[in-house]
Amino acid sequence: GHDSAMVVMAYTDPSFNRESAERMLNHWLRVMDVIRERGPKVTLTQLYEAVGDSPE
Repeated sequence: GHDSAMVVMAYTDPSFNRESAERMLNHWLRVMDVIRERGPKVTLTQLYEAVGDSPE
């Protein structure tokens, strides 16, 4: 996977919240999809709009 190390940590570190890990993973999968659709020139602003997230 893209970031399997993070995912493995998320599931093995007991202090890591599984739900937030899954949310983070789903978020990154959406980001990857947008980058694939729009190509490498996609801007951060476009990414945030596409995944429905604000930079904060």
